[in-house]
Amino acid sequence: MISPPMVIIVTGPCASGKTTTTQLMSNRLKAELINGDNVRNEMYPDIDFITEHPEKLKQVKSKIFALSEKNFTEGKTTITDYVILGEEYLMRFMDRFKDRLVIKVLFPEKQVTSNRDKERECWTSGPEMIEFLYTKFTKLQELIGIENYMDNGAQSPQETADALLNLIENNQKN
Repeated sequence: MISPPMVIIVTGPCASGKTTTTQLMSNRLKAELINGDNVRNEMYPDIDFITEHPEKLKQVKSKIFALSEKNFTEGKTTITDYVILGEEYLMRFMDRFKDRLVIKVLFPEKQVTSNRDKERECWTSGPEMIEFLYTKFTKLQELIGIENYMDNGAQSPQETADALLNLIENNQKN
């Protein structure tokens, strides 16, 4: 069992399975779920590409951090699902939550992500964005740790959620 409070960030490129996986994890843990896309849509419903608005993106990230901190202070485990990270943002989480923070990157092969992206009903990010995000996440490997990257391309969302929860539980025991 995962001992609260914890802050768990599940990130990765578009169509890597973050949203479905975090919903399953949140249900199992009875944890608070912060969906970064929902936060963005609540704050800026008319903006499709938040990356084109750096100040607004910074505000979205600050809101996600504030929600995480509020839940943590209240003794609740929080799971955050968001793609748009960066070194400064991650460092802020690392400095604040220290050993109560877990960051996991869903990182299936690019072709798997491209196929999933094309099959989505809601929206697609396109090959250029997928390539851009793979480059960004590759550069973050040293900070996050390669051991926190997971190729979930051959797994169902439930298998991914179970694997992540098992990894987190095992790490807490050590």
